[in-house]
Amino acid sequence: MPAPCRSVVAPGKLPLTFTPDIDAPPELANASPERRKEFWRTAARIAMEVKQRELSQGLDYAGRKLRPVKPRKLKYQSGHRLDGDPLMPHRAMSRTRRLLRTLTMGVKVTFYWARGWGRIVDYHRRGAAIMRGGKCVGRLPVRNVFGISRKGIDEISQRAADAWRAGQPVPAPIHQVASPTGLSVQLPMDPALKPKPGKQPTVAEWLAMGVKVTESKAKVRDVNTATGIPGIATPGVRLQLDWGRKKRR
Repeated sequence: MPAPCRSVVAPGKLPLTFTPDIDAPPELANASPERRKEFWRTAARIAMEVKQRELSQGLDYAGRKLRPVKPRKLKYQSGHRLDGDPLMPHRAMSRTRRLLRTLTMGVKVTFYWARGWGRIVDYHRRGAAIMRGGKCVGRLPVRNVFGISRKGIDEISQRAADAWRAGQPVPAPIHQVASPTGLSVQLPMDPALKPKPGKQPTVAEWLAMGVKVTESKAKVRDVNTATGIPGIATPGVRLQLDWGRKKRR
């Protein structure tokens, strides 16, 4: 067995969640249970914003750039290769960002990935062995996104404390990859493909991918530039996403 393979951490040795060390304000200890929950709900929303921002910049748990990948085999229909950051080839629509969730029980904020995606991200964190014919022939480059940088944690702690003291909890967005105003997400589309009938995914095809979409008729909208391709206007239909929220009757 090659030496690098012997150093791979075994599956299941590391948790599939991470809990940033957010500093709570001193007066939180004497606050009512509801007020304490309010602080951690606010902290969770700010923490998701900060973590999504770090992921959109291609940063690991310590705020460092993730190790680059070789040119991907996956391509747009035009032949252009997917060019998002490592672990996030489709940018905001990649599962590393789209399936990230938070959980708070009123005492901390814990992150996890839905639909078992944490196991996939864990492969890259551990630099899992690459097996061929039952033999280890190498390992994945280590890319660890289980955490938030120290700078990010300091920002979360300060902003959450300020908002809590001011009695101004941060509202929950429609979804963590939505624009800051919580209106819509600009989907990544092939920049070189001219829009033609039948070339873009249908509503049914988006649903098969777990995304509910509607065509936006709005003439004024906020654009989340982190979901687009820098320097290139995104062609095609503008889509507004409905992240499965139940309609009020």
